[in-house]
Amino acid sequence: MSIIGTIRNRFTWLLLLLVGLAILAFLVMDGVNGRGNTLGANQTIGGVAGKKVKAMDIQKRMIELKSLYPNAQDDQLRNMAWTDIVNEQVMDPRMKDLGIGVTKAELTELIKGDNPHQYARQMFSGLFPDGNYDANVVNEFLKENENGEQIIQQLTTAIRDAKKNEKYSYLLRNGVNVPKWMAEDEFVKQYKTVDFDYVFLPYTLVGDNEVVINDTDIRNYAQAHKAKYEGKNGYTLQYVPFDQTASKEDSTKQLIEFQDLATRFKASKNPAQFANTNTTVQLDRRQMAIDPNIEYQTTNTMRMDDAQKAKVLNASVGDVVGPFTFNGYAYLTRILSKETIADSAKVRHILIENQSDYTQAKALADSLATVLKSDKSKFNDFVSKYSKDEASIPNNGVYDFFPQGQMVPEFNTAAFNNDIGSIEVVETMFGFHIIEPMARKGSNNAVKVATVVKSFSPSKATLDAAYNNAKKFEKESQTEEAFLENAKQYGGVKTTPVIELNATSIQGIGQNYNLTSWANKANVGAVKYFTNSGGNSLVVRLASKSKKGEIDLAANRVEIENEVRKEKQAEILSKKIAENGGANQDLQTLASKLGRQVQKATEAKFGASGEGIGYEPEVISKLFFQQKGKVDEVIKGRRGVYVVSVTDFGTLPPESNFDQYKTTFSNAMNSKANTSAILTQLEEKGIIKDERYKLR
Repeated sequence: MSIIGTIRNRFTWLLLLLVGLAILAFLVMDGVNGRGNTLGANQTIGGVAGKKVKAMDIQKRMIELKSLYPNAQDDQLRNMAWTDIVNEQVMDPRMKDLGIGVTKAELTELIKGDNPHQYARQMFSGLFPDGNYDANVVNEFLKENENGEQIIQQLTTAIRDAKKNEKYSYLLRNGVNVPKWMAEDEFVKQYKTVDFDYVFLPYTLVGDNEVVINDTDIRNYAQAHKAKYEGKNGYTLQYVPFDQTASKEDSTKQLIEFQDLATRFKASKNPAQFANTNTTVQLDRRQMAIDPNIEYQTTNTMRMDDAQKAKVLNASVGDVVGPFTFNGYAYLTRILSKETIADSAKVRHILIENQSDYTQAKALADSLATVLKSDKSKFNDFVSKYSKDEASIPNNGVYDFFPQGQMVPEFNTAAFNNDIGSIEVVETMFGFHIIEPMARKGSNNAVKVATVVKSFSPSKATLDAAYNNAKKFEKESQTEEAFLENAKQYGGVKTTPVIELNATSIQGIGQNYNLTSWANKANVGAVKYFTNSGGNSLVVRLASKSKKGEIDLAANRVEIENEVRKEKQAEILSKKIAENGGANQDLQTLASKLGRQVQKATEAKFGASGEGIGYEPEVISKLFFQQKGKVDEVIKGRRGVYVVSVTDFGTLPPESNFDQYKTTFSNAMNSKANTSAILTQLEEKGIIKDERYKLR
């Protein structure tokens, strides 16, 4: 039987998709013009390097991309289409000038070779349930598939663009030079410390009645700090959420119903499969009572209360614990096995990032691991030269004793389960880790479990009550005064930061396309009811709209008032110091006149904090440019005004530390040299004008 006959069922989606592109065009057009949007195909939705981008340009590109990414949502396709158009107009001409391209031989190897590009792995993943890619299988599939040439053409385009960007970014990174003086300057800022004595007058010494702030003060301050308070093209929202989650009565009733599920769970011959089939919610593992990615659970890894932890740890193998509730969800946990495991583990590792070239990263990690298995003395050198984990580089890649569950699952498993001293390569979401477990200590009772997680469903009565309350609020809250007053009975009004026009997700609310589409078109002051994910509905008021380049007083008024108040308080306190002899005198003498004490701060770092003074970055940074013992000015800080005398500067670490820091700093600077940074700057300068929000 041919391969095409074997896999035809797995690729039904692909065959239908490529045959039905004409039908897809209508679906995509509905995605562009849906949700009440009457935008025409010729409507301009942006500009790139002086050339207009129209709705139809995005639509056509979305159709092409749908064949490569059949499961992608419209908004994802729209974003990818925009990126393609920007690359064609901006990046491709530049790459052509530089001679950057991808040869036919490269493309053939990246699609049909034994080490394919990640896009090819993704496209043909259905052919290899075991994850072992076979170029011969791919070649036969493409040969026997009537749409094989079209698949190759579209895949080639995607891989060519990705490889060109990768090569361009490589040139940028290698073109970045970090001179020694710059690294030394950053090294000093990072490690040099200052000790000093100071007299401190807090702003709280100035009463509210002594400070008068008017609109002129606010406008003048905002204008003087225009760069900080310039608005973006966007809007702010005020909103009141109405809870639609299950009531206590709903939850109690459903917990009783889950008892039958517990009985079936205990009788199941495949508890892991039963748990997977009957779990109805997908949660971030950090929000769960029992992290499913940790093989053995201890009292430290589980998050429910101590009594519930004890029930799980003390249960016998085969028992089902629950149902119990945690963070609003119901849990059933079956005990699969019991062990005694370490409390904590110490490891060292090297992180090889795999975002740009998966195959190359894997090959590098494997080759380094091979060397280290025979010569571990090279570990520290490899950390300095290759590792991208900035947190562990200063410690030669070592993470000292950490508890179960602190690291990502794959890393955690290797740290606690691999043999001490072994060298293995582990892949995580961050890349490839070359891990050596160094030591473990302590012991804990632990259980391996399978867990069912279910949500509680709100009853019709609960949903109706929430809807009626929200609609009543909407009707009675059409003015700002009414909106603010009526919101008090529902916990008050919540306010968003400025939301950019192209944003699809709103802080505190999440993704809501109907809401973002309405906000882009509505007038300031409009009020409307919206359904929302996450168990609530919303009544929203469009509070303000802002334009790029204009000072957004509405969004920043509270902060500006606070800063103006501090300036006026600083003036009053500085005058008080001047009246008592000024800053240019012995600190002890000044402190006595002011009724204050001389305080001491030690090991303060540039732009940061210090022992005995806390976080006063502006004050501390000025001291690095002063001479020891010199006192001649009043310094305005975040909590008050200071008169300061430097007593000593800390000694820098040895030269070897600087050499390592220079490498780390150079790597960090190089990582910022990429096409994304260039495109961001072009957008800031108006060369790229992005108005995709019009398509929603």
